[in-house]
Amino acid sequence: MTWQCGSEPPVAIDKFEAEGSGPEIVTVFYRKNQIVVLARWLSKSSAADFQGYFYQVTAYDLNRNSKNISFTKRNDITDAFGDGYDGVMDGKKVTFPYTNAQLVRRRLSELGF
Repeated sequence: MTWQCGSEPPVAIDKFEAEGSGPEIVTVFYRKNQIVVLARWLSKSSAADFQGYFYQVTAYDLNRNSKNISFTKRNDITDAFGDGYDGVMDGKKVTFPYTNAQLVRRRLSELGF
């Protein structure tokens, strides 16, 4: 995933890797000096008896100095959300509670971030 502002060169933020299909970025939103990304992967595993999406919320701090822009992953925020499934696992419906920007923003506020 890269970030680019105006005519500035792109800056690498992170890689999302998964077995099977690649990630789909559901939403990206900006907070003061921060980017929050909600990604999901389609998952169909007969071994785990799961069909649906695997979700992950990841946040990054924007770091600027006179010459460079970089991003630092906020593991505390990512860990606070955890990751999870939304679909059917072992014949039962499972729900990941943060599947859109509104729900992610609300949870960030509840957590005090």
